[in-house]
Amino acid sequence: MTILFAVLFVLVLGLAIFLLIKNKQLDDEVLRVNNWAQASVAEAQKDAEQKISVGQQESQAAVLEAQKLIDQQFAEMQQESERVGSITNRSRAKYKRPPTRWFPKPSKILNRFGNMKIYATQKPRCNVSLLPL
Repeated sequence: MTILFAVLFVLVLGLAIFLLIKNKQLDDEVLRVNNWAQASVAEAQKDAEQKISVGQQESQAAVLEAQKLIDQQFAEMQQESERVGSITNRSRAKYKRPPTRWFPKPSKILNRFGNMKIYATQKPRCNVSLLPL
C-alpha cells in the first residue's frame, strides 16, 4: 500500500511539474503574441499616418493648382472686360448720342396717380368675406 501511495505521489508530482512547465510556455506564448500585436498596431498606425500625410500633400497640391487656374481665369476675364469696355467706350464716343430715358420722371407718375390716395383710404364697396376664393 505504501508503494502504491509512493507511485501515486510520484505521478501527481510529475503531473504538477508538467503543468507548471506548460503554464510557463503558454505565458511566454501570450507575451510573444502581445508583443507581435503591439508591433503590428504600431506599424499600421505609422502606415496610416503616412497615407494621410501623402493625401494631405496631394490635396494641398491640387488646391494650389486650382488656385492658379482660378487666378489665370480671373486675369483673362479682367482682360476681356477691359477689352469690351474699351470697345464700348469707343462706340459711345463715335456715336455720341444722349442717354435715353426708359421711364418718365417720378413727379409725372405721382401726378397721374395722386387720386389713388383717396381710393386707398375708403372702405371697400362690397363684402370681401362673401367673395369666392
